[in-house]
Amino acid sequence: MRIITAYGLTDTFTACDGIDQGEVISPLVWRIFYDPLLHRIQEDESLGYTMELKWPNNVFHNEKRNIKIRTAASAYVDDTQWIAKSKNEAKKISLIADKFFDINDIKINGEKSEIIVVNPEDINENERFLEIGKNKDKVFANKGSDPIRILGVWFKTDKGDKHIESLVKKEISTILGAIRRKHITHAQAIYIVNAVLLPRLEYRLKTTIWEEKKYEEIFRLVMKVIKHKARLPANCHDNILLHSAQGKLKNLWRNQLAAQITEFLVALNSQTKQADILKMRLKKAQLTLNITSCILTNDPDVTVPNKILNNHTYNVVRKAHDYFFKFHPLTENEEWNIPIIGPSVRDFVYEQAPELVKKDKELIIRKAATLSIYGVLQLLNYDASNTITWQQICDFNKRQARGKTLKWFTILLGLVQQSTQLKDLCKISVESLNPGSESERDRETSINIQAIKVTKETPSTDGRKKEFVYTQQDHTLVIGQINKKKPVREILNTTLGY
Repeated sequence: MRIITAYGLTDTFTACDGIDQGEVISPLVWRIFYDPLLHRIQEDESLGYTMELKWPNNVFHNEKRNIKIRTAASAYVDDTQWIAKSKNEAKKISLIADKFFDINDIKINGEKSEIIVVNPEDINENERFLEIGKNKDKVFANKGSDPIRILGVWFKTDKGDKHIESLVKKEISTILGAIRRKHITHAQAIYIVNAVLLPRLEYRLKTTIWEEKKYEEIFRLVMKVIKHKARLPANCHDNILLHSAQGKLKNLWRNQLAAQITEFLVALNSQTKQADILKMRLKKAQLTLNITSCILTNDPDVTVPNKILNNHTYNVVRKAHDYFFKFHPLTENEEWNIPIIGPSVRDFVYEQAPELVKKDKELIIRKAATLSIYGVLQLLNYDASNTITWQQICDFNKRQARGKTLKWFTILLGLVQQSTQLKDLCKISVESLNPGSESERDRETSINIQAIKVTKETPSTDGRKKEFVYTQQDHTLVIGQINKKKPVREILNTTLGY
């Protein structure tokens, strides 16, 4: 076979099936080849892991919009990851893949396959395996402390990043071992560190964010070797080596900061599923911190001091804010705003409770977010005459109100009751609602349109259940609990017929 080109015919070669590894065009060919399988599994709604976030649309009625992103597969050339939420689902994906590989005469090497299980359902570790390939090779799940490698980045189910730290130290030790033995100048050593070592460390640390102090501690040995090559004392300041006159050695933590922020911005501005996942993770952090406006453009005083575990995306933004990076949305950021009226819980707590330590303030703010309390006016009743009760807020969130009222909620209600400005925010002229009314009472009535509104439900006929019910007269909300169910229901001192 010969190919016609603009420069004539190529040399004769024999056409074969399969894809040669190492060829320039191989990644593109692999993508074309794998696409039917990836599309088949990804488009099956019953397969894959679904990320879900409930975003508040209407805080008055506790209405939330479900944001869902489902992922079943991830691949780079022939390196494929199948993602499932259960063992049975993983088996189904494996069977589909095995059929595809069998049709195309591809053999899966079970020895090169690995399984990682997060939050396993079964207790018996011997049952955590899959049969993969035509030969039904048994592949057992890795232990929680044993990491697996995906394109050079290591993951494990157990908490902590000691395995990443060990890999980084090993990379440093390998490069420094070669530098020490060679008769080279400090400029050559700096070039090797900048061009070889730092790119390796950048790749290993793609999913890891440390504090500046830890980066410097790990990189200290590199500094020591470079100082030795430059014939400088070991106790001289590191900034000497960072100067352009000395070869301009790059700093590990600065290199990581620049790389991670750049990669984050590129991914966030892309029109891909990765961008959607990043936005979801940021919105999750925004809800956790009880921030009612876009977290990207928020004040660094809010994000920098507040750490959130297991949210890499937020931690990148936090680092960016820490070093005064500013984000400017290219489009309207209304989708990031939580619609409230009046002050937010975060602003209110910091203004009204200066005597509380920061830790206690953040505890109150975060706990309020777990109960969908974002605006402080949600804690006042309809006519702003009193605060709501613990029972009411629990009913609003459809959860049990067992035990005594939590301390953080009591403190927050106390701050609301002490404030003299909140009721003024609720004052609305009701003359437009009652045309022709000259009543002084009508003109002074307060209406809290931010008050929580529980979904109306008819009380059951089950005599064992003692529901809370309410009635409203002249903008006054009366709430009570059913004492006894008869043909006429009795509610404290109020009687309602049915």
